[in-house]
Parts: sequence; structure tokens; C-alpha cells
Amino acid sequence: MKLGSQGLTVSAEGLGAMGMSVWYGPRDEQEAIATLNRAVDLGVTLIDTAEAYGPFTNEKLIGRALGARRDEITLATKFATEFDDDGTAHGPNGSPAYAHRSVDRSLKHLGTDVIDLYYLHRVDPGVPVEETVGAMSEMVRAGKVRYLGLSEATPDQLRRAHAVHPLTALQSEYSLFSRDVEQNGVLDTVRELGIGFVAFSPLGRGFLGGTITRREDLAPDDARRGLKRFSEENITANAALADHVGALARAKGVTSTQLALAWLMAHDAVPIPGTKRRTYLEQNAGAADIDLTADDLASIEVLGPPRQRGGRPPLGRVSRSDVSVRSVITDAMWHRIGGSEHGELRFDTFWQCAREGTNPRVRRADGYREDRGGKAHEHAVSGADPLDERRRGLRRHAGRRVQHGDGPDDADQTVAPDRAHHL
Repeated sequence: MKLGSQGLTVSAEGLGAMGMSVWYGPRDEQEAIATLNRAVDLGVTLIDTAEAYGPFTNEKLIGRALGARRDEITLATKFATEFDDDGTAHGPNGSPAYAHRSVDRSLKHLGTDVIDLYYLHRVDPGVPVEETVGAMSEMVRAGKVRYLGLSEATPDQLRRAHAVHPLTALQSEYSLFSRDVEQNGVLDTVRELGIGFVAFSPLGRGFLGGTITRREDLAPDDARRGLKRFSEENITANAALADHVGALARAKGVTSTQLALAWLMAHDAVPIPGTKRRTYLEQNAGAADIDLTADDLASIEVLGPPRQRGGRPPLGRVSRSDVSVRSVITDAMWHRIGGSEHGELRFDTFWQCAREGTNPRVRRADGYREDRGGKAHEHAVSGADPLDERRRGLRRHAGRRVQHGDGPDDADQTVAPDRAHHL
């Protein structure tokens, strides 16, 4: 099917490879390699990864597994969090310099000379999205990347980015379980601009599979234990919502996961369910053969958007009551700093400053860029645009933009909203 209006054609369903390398319990590389190859055999050829998955290990896995089949797949990867080559994380960095460094490193890890679809994984609140996408556009002109996308962007960010270089795709969470994009203007914006929609977590992070009804169903090292929707007080209610979908699926003679994926396809979205096993892959792939009638869709809509508990905060906002610290930072960052003294201090201090209205400062000695703006806590809590003041410091002179004040390397990197999964 066509993804967006810029010429990219992809399989109706993709494969999210993240869980093969990180966060969702035990890993089996041989089974992961077999699953990736089985996906290509089945025609599931949109393969989604990111440098944050590991970091780096997932890209390397795909390079090893599918290097000989590169011409058969559409390869998508992402960047946002700054990583040293040894994997040390430093928070979001959308500067042009880091963007170019990231794409070169991803090309090396993937074992390819071109990336089909390159996403900005999250917009850096300290760098205008126009600057980041401008650098990504240079990658297209250099032949390193074919098409561009954003992930988890607001309508305003989409419009501004699309004006710099036409976007092919937006990747965001969308499922029968999580339909925020229908209400926050994101879905309307991508349709207006001709941008394709790629749905991550299309199975509600596993809820719609019907196999997660208690926290004990998650492995001890499963990162979903850190998400509010999987807390003791929420998981039972959320599992009950999944039961409603299961009842509709049984009436249709399909599985819950197949119904959920077919529903997204009927809404012109490309779902990228993640799995580590061939069994689930083959079941998911069957969704492409399901035709949902108008009556089927109407029956699903009778339920309305499920009111999940412990869901995501609105784009541009973050609240300690809505989301855990682990879902505010990237999982890759948590993987590297989780439990460390400076990591806990850093984010506990952020929340304290947000409550008190004081200025969170993070020292470079702790491995993070210093917050010189002093506004991050206000923007995170209020949902205000963190770049308004910075834009007022931008001037144009003789056709060249001159930046006054702090540059992107000095901008606040304290927090960015809902970075739970990087799917």
C-alpha cells in the first residue's frame, strides 16, 4: 500500500522489532532472526527499529538477520536521544550535527548504504523541529535516506516539519485501546497534509492479545511493569476492556489481535505490531486477509473509544499523577541510568522543581547538558510551547539566520513528554 503521498509503498502491516532486543522480557536471538526472516516470507516487509533499542543492538540484529535480503524489505529506523558510541545516553538531541552523526552510525549498524524511512523519534524541545528536519533533508539529498518521518509529534510540529521537507509518515500510538490521535488533531493533520500513519503499539502493548490480565503475566524484567496502565490498580479494569474486543473477535471468527490490526488497516493506518516469535507473527499477518464490513466497524464503534486507565498524557503535557518517571524519559536512557544515583536525583529533582516552580539545573558532570533556560518545568507542566521564547531570539540577516542566546547544545534537556516505549 502507499504510505503517504511522497511515493513510498509498504506492506499493509509491518513488524516492530524492538522487543527482540530490549525491555519485553527474555530474549532469544535465534528465534528473533527466524521471526524476521519469516516476516519477509509472509510479505510483512516493513521492518521498524531505532538506534535507541539497545541502544544499537536491535539495528545490528536486523543487519545480521536480513542483510542478504535487503532488497526485499522497507527499512525504517529512528534517532532522538543522544548516545555515545559506547551506549551512554545524554537525553534528547535534535541538533543537525547529532542528526548526521546518528544516520551514519545507523547505516553502519544496519549494514546498508541507504535507509528507506528515517524518523525523528521524538522532537527535541530545545531545538526547533525545522532545524532537525532541515538536517534530515540533507540526508535525502545525499542519498543516505529515501523518506522522512516524525514520531509522536503534535499537529503544529507536523506542519512546521512538513513545510521544510515533505513528510512521508508519522508514527504514533494508535489502537482500539488508545485512540488519542482521533481527539488531539494529529490524525486530522496527517490526513490533510497527505502524511501516512504508522501505528505503534497497535495491540495496546499486549492487552488486546488477551494474555495479560494480571501483573504476574509480565516477566520481572518487562518494562511494561513501569507503565501506569499495568499497575495493580489499573490492570484488571484494562483487561476487562480487552475482553469486549475479544467478544467481537469471536463473533467474527478471528482472534482479538487480528481484529485490532484489521480495524487499523480499515482506518488507513499501517500497524507495526511487535513480536519476538514466529507463532504470533503468523497470527498477526492473518489480519491482512480480514475484510471488515460496515456492520463490523459499526459494532466496534458501539463500544466507543475504550476508557483505559493509566493511559498517556496529552501531547505536550506531563503529570506525575498520570505517568511514571520511567515513561517520561526514553527507555534507553532508563536502561543506562536506571537505579543510578544521578539518574534518580535528576528526575526526582525535576518533579520537585515542577511543583515548586524553581529552576532545575543539571550539571554536565553528570553526563547531561546544563539547563540554562530555566523553563523546562513550566513547559512540561503547562503544555506551553518551549520554543516560543527561543524563536523570538532568532533573526534573519542577509538571507542567513543568526541565532542569539543559547544554541541547541545548551538548550534544556531535562524532560520530554511520554517517552515510554519507542516502538
